[in-house]
Amino acid sequence: MYHKLNEMTKNLLLKLNIALLVCCFLLIMLSLGQGRMFLPGLGVDEPNPINTLDVKGNTVIGNSYSGTNTAPLNGLLVQGIVGIGTTSPLSKLGINGNASVGITYSGINAPADGMIVEGRLGVGTSSPNTRVDVNGDLAIRQFLFTTMTTGSNHNVTFPTGSTFVRISGPTSDFKITGISGGQDGKMLILYNSTNYRMKFVDQNDVDASSSTAINRIIGAESGDTEFKKNTSAILIYSKADSRWLIIGIIQK
Repeated sequence: MYHKLNEMTKNLLLKLNIALLVCCFLLIMLSLGQGRMFLPGLGVDEPNPINTLDVKGNTVIGNSYSGTNTAPLNGLLVQGIVGIGTTSPLSKLGINGNASVGITYSGINAPADGMIVEGRLGVGTSSPNTRVDVNGDLAIRQFLFTTMTTGSNHNVTFPTGSTFVRISGPTSDFKITGISGGQDGKMLILYNSTNYRMKFVDQNDVDASSSTAINRIIGAESGDTEFKKNTSAILIYSKADSRWLIIGIIQK
């Protein structure tokens, strides 16, 4: 009987010593961290974490979200604001950099400060039926272009990102023999706000040779196309033709 009590006492003292050592370790960690605990790696339902924090399962963050809502399987719910690459996000999700969305696109580097989306994009709708589906109005801002000159204009470069361009500047009739920056499907709406005629020189016209081949224009019925004042021309770039195509005229 005495022998059994002695063994029990030894086991109890051993457990107390282990507990005491753990407490001392935690107190040291807390004191070194000034109230914070620093561990080499923390695993939640993961016995072998390889990162600072490894979570096997879902996660919920937020005062009223935690303990109340269930995150999707292996997913994340965040009540507040999330910043990626920024320490001062102002929106629900602030990204300082680029983003890729999609099964295969997620492994592709998006343009600087840009985004690539593999699937459909819905604006104002939860069920987009096309690549871009907008339920509501759409605005294309106008750029003012004042460097067009009287006479012939070759390899014209409009402002980056412009689609609707208001042309001014010429003091008499003027020509455009080519437009730079063509990308497959890119559209341009050029509004002639001058009091003079605007002519697009067809690719086969001798004047067109002053512009780079890929910047040239296929005119209506394969000829030069003139636009009066207060008239807009709609052009679209064709990769197959490596040319700009005139597809429409809008008269004020």
